[in-house]
Amino acid sequence: MQDYLASVEQLRRDAANAASIRDRAAEDNKRELIDRLHRHFNQLADEVERALNGPEFSYPALVELAPPSGGAIHFEHSVLFGLNIDD
Repeated sequence: MQDYLASVEQLRRDAANAASIRDRAAEDNKRELIDRLHRHFNQLADEVERALNGPEFSYPALVELAPPSGGAIHFEHSVLFGLNIDD
């Protein structure tokens, strides 16, 4: 869990850094590009926070996939995505 919180903090720092660079950019096209990065970092951080605070974030969380044969395969998130959520 601490890894996810650290990721949110890093995304917020990246967004703040992008905003600082954006504010110093002299050319409009560069300012617009850096502003897009700023907004994207904040959006990613928001999405991670929503996922962490949502009821569906529990361990072990199961993902159900339907193969072409019509059966179902179950994987734990930690196995499917290589996540370590035991922290």
